[in-house]
Amino acid sequence: MDPATNTGSSEINFAIALATSLSVAVLVFSLYWDYRWRRRQYAIGLLEKWNDCTADHAKAILTEFPWLREQGAQIGRLMSKEIYCCKAGGKYWDVRFHIVELLNHAEAMAVAIDKRIAAKTIIGNSIDSALKAWYGNLKNFLLSVEEISNKQPWQGLIDYIELLDANCKILFKFNRWIKRVLPLPMRCLTSFFRRNTRTPVTVIIDLNQSAKCYCDEKKRN
Repeated sequence: MDPATNTGSSEINFAIALATSLSVAVLVFSLYWDYRWRRRQYAIGLLEKWNDCTADHAKAILTEFPWLREQGAQIGRLMSKEIYCCKAGGKYWDVRFHIVELLNHAEAMAVAIDKRIAAKTIIGNSIDSALKAWYGNLKNFLLSVEEISNKQPWQGLIDYIELLDANCKILFKFNRWIKRVLPLPMRCLTSFFRRNTRTPVTVIIDLNQSAKCYCDEKKRN
C-alpha cells in the first residue's frame, strides 16, 4: 500500500475523531447550560409562586396575631396546641388552615433549595430570611403537631432551617477568629515600624515629605 495513502487515511481518522470529540464537548456544554437555565427559571417561578400563594395566608395570620410582627415573637405552646386541635367552626379554625398552608409552601421552598432543584443563588438569598422568620414564629406549632400526631409533616423545613443556623454559627466563629487573629500581626508590624524608624515605609514617607517641601518652595520662588 502506498505510504501516502496510509498518511491520508490517518489524517482523515484523526479529523473524524477530533470532530466527534468536539461535538460531544459542545453537546455536554449545551446540556449543562440548559440545566442551569432551567434551574434559574424554576427558582424564579418558585419565588413568584411564594409571593402569590402566601400573601393571603400571611395576612390572615398577622391579622389574628398582630404581635408576631415583633422581632423574636412566636405563638406559645398552649395556644399552638389549641390551634392545631381546633374543630371546624372553632375560634382558630380559619387561622389553622392558613398556618398549615403557609408551612406547606415554606417546606416546598426549603426542599427545593436544599436538594438543589432550584438555583440557590437566586432563591436562597431572597427567601431564607422569610423562612427563618416564619419558622421562628411557628416553631411551637410545629412541635405541638409532632407531639400530638407523633409525626412531623414539615421535617424538610426544619432540616433546612437547622442547616442555615449551623452555617451561620460556622461563619460567626470564623469571623470572630479573624477579628482576634488579624490584629496580632498588625500590632507586631506597627511595633516593628516604631522601633525601626528607617524602614522602607518610613523612607518612602520621608521622600514624599521632602518632595512636597521642594514643590512648595518652588511655588514660593
